[in-house]
Amino acid sequence: MLDTFYTEPDIGYLEFYANAYEEIVQPYNKVRNYLTRKPYSEEKWKLNFDNPTLADGWDKNKVASYSTVILRRNHEFFLGIMKKGYNKLFTKAKDTQEAEVEPNHYELLNYKFCEGCSNKHTKDNNSIKRGCESLSKTLMMIMF
Repeated sequence: MLDTFYTEPDIGYLEFYANAYEEIVQPYNKVRNYLTRKPYSEEKWKLNFDNPTLADGWDKNKVASYSTVILRRNHEFFLGIMKKGYNKLFTKAKDTQEAEVEPNHYELLNYKFCEGCSNKHTKDNNSIKRGCESLSKTLMMIMF
């Protein structure tokens, strides 16, 4: 009997009280949700690690300024945040391409962005725009 009381309202609680859902269940849910809510705080932490431009982009020439890199290992991606004083770690490394990456090693995202290239030539003809857009696609390559 108790199983069907809650699962089948036609032969359960509606048999005893016609407006049970609107007058009992809904107010009960509102009170329960109010009493079990998480406290809200206006006080927030700004995480920038003494770097106002932290993670502002991923261009390989700005790694030292933004102090962040994207890494990949075994098809999973990770955000690397560099400690102050160590943010030039990856600018000293040479751009090398390895044919095969050993398992359990991290790969560094090598990203070059050509900012607003297609917007610079708005008054030029379409062929220049198309050439610029193809250049943008070429330069915005992500390589691991």
